[in-house]
Amino acid sequence: MGNSVKKDSWLGQAQLRYVEEVAWWNGVVSRRDVIEKFSCSGQQASAILQGYLELNSTALEYSTSARRYLSSPRMQCIFESPKFEEEIEKEEDLLGLIQRPVKQVSEEVKRHLIMAMRHDSSVQIVYQSRSDQEPQTREIYPRAFGFDGVRYHVRAWCVKRQAYRDFSLLRMKSVSYPDQVANYELPVDTEWEQWVEVRVMINPDASEGTQMALAEDYNLSSVHDEVVIRCRQAMEKYVLYNLGIDSELSGEGFFRLLG
Repeated sequence: MGNSVKKDSWLGQAQLRYVEEVAWWNGVVSRRDVIEKFSCSGQQASAILQGYLELNSTALEYSTSARRYLSSPRMQCIFESPKFEEEIEKEEDLLGLIQRPVKQVSEEVKRHLIMAMRHDSSVQIVYQSRSDQEPQTREIYPRAFGFDGVRYHVRAWCVKRQAYRDFSLLRMKSVSYPDQVANYELPVDTEWEQWVEVRVMINPDASEGTQMALAEDYNLSSVHDEVVIRCRQAMEKYVLYNLGIDSELSGEGFFRLLG
């Protein structure tokens, strides 16, 4: 390996992105970091660091006393902005997750649903609904996924109900391999195609501290400002649920529905 970095190659890009990511989150990056990551020589590590400086000259400052590069307070990323969620997941001690006691959806279920969507196919699902005592087999034509902040749902045409319905992936016992192309034209899913604005305001009956905290959470200049969330009409009920309200809200909770 020569003592240079091929900036346009896949490996060269990976090396430069690594330097940026470490410097961004740690505030410091050294030759040792690069050597351990890419199993390269000290000279090659220096070339990688210099290669990054050639692209982003104001990002790093070399400390002769520490013998490593320190990130500048003015540092700006030139590649994709590093993701906070990806970074904290690397260290368990930095992250406290609430693990909900729900099952994991199998990759086969997800794969078959995506395949069906892309080929306009139907699938047979064994589904446990709230209204049935036992799981039932349904034929559905999956059209899209919705995420309510906790669970994935599939938006699909239900042959039995002759209507578009939401099906929770968690309640699917199994999904067949998609092998049937629609032999009739499905109607337009107007609730999915239609976008709506959910307008709420902070409940004036909440404590002053709670109102101020919610205004900060939602980037409001005043506790009297409206919160406007644009979503597909089919997802509106999930937005209201996540806000802790529903269409019958009278005045309870942190938010009050408008309009």
